[in-house]
Amino acid sequence: MAHNLNFKASGQAAMVYQGEAPWHRLGSVIPADRVRDRQFVMELAGMDWTVAKEPIYLTDNVIIPDRVAIVRQDTKAVLGLATDKIKVIQNHEAFALFDRLLERGQIEIETAGVLGAGERVWCLFKHSAATAEPIKGDRVQGYLFAIFGHDAETSLQGMFTATRAVCENTVQIALGNKGRVFSIPHVGNVARELALAERLLDTATAAMEKAGETFASMARRAMSPAEVVSFIESVFPAADDGSISTQLATRRDHVAELMISGRGADLAKSETDGRPNAWSCLNAVTEYVDHVSTGTAAAGSATRRANQSALFGSGNEFKLTALSKARELVAV
Repeated sequence: MAHNLNFKASGQAAMVYQGEAPWHRLGSVIPADRVRDRQFVMELAGMDWTVAKEPIYLTDNVIIPDRVAIVRQDTKAVLGLATDKIKVIQNHEAFALFDRLLERGQIEIETAGVLGAGERVWCLFKHSAATAEPIKGDRVQGYLFAIFGHDAETSLQGMFTATRAVCENTVQIALGNKGRVFSIPHVGNVARELALAERLLDTATAAMEKAGETFASMARRAMSPAEVVSFIESVFPAADDGSISTQLATRRDHVAELMISGRGADLAKSETDGRPNAWSCLNAVTEYVDHVSTGTAAAGSATRRANQSALFGSGNEFKLTALSKARELVAV
């Protein structure tokens, strides 16, 4: 199934959400009075299980040295294979990082869930205070996204992002490495890294709340046709030999069209009398990555890869490059 959601023993999808049901109509609604109750939400989402390292045996019962399986303890599903140096991080340990912000009322749980057999778990937090309106009527809502895996490959990652309400474009925030607030691998002193991540969240939260000022500056920065072309080409550069593939040309054309007629494009350009500006250019790139690129991917695994690219891969790199170029235009 395209959504790749895990299912609990009860037959319900291991996912929870606030408000309207997701497109796949699966999962459970978080009661309005429990959106900051992490333990309750984890249980409701089917995330209240543990993992352990277990030895791997050959068919003749000989143990494979220096290798372990990461096993989900309630279902005995093997979620990953790794060296015996790996440090497992339990679901409750990972999401306890956000308890301080939940207790302060700064964030609330928007959605959470389990993918595959439990290889990956995620949680999206709505940042109650981190809202901005760079243009009247153009509301931007801040979110904190956390994901990690028991697949021995996916580190515990936390990143801030913002969603533009008028078009649901995901606008990146200039924080950390590749937009991440933290990334904790399953090796080394994990306890120390978890403590550091909690402190980084406080710092990043303050920065997130100031992002609206930067967006407003972008909305006022009009761009000439030549600057628009340069912006697109810098986000989607030609090959080292100067060649432009059909795919690259198509990407550039799509983004140029979105600057004119994309979701919320007229509103984004309202501060510059309908002319393109740094804000509209940034949103054209994010709309292409979040909606056009993922929407044209084939169903199933191709869709998942496109969505993962938008969050962590080349799609995310495009959005970060666009943010950097837009910030340069307003000298922020």
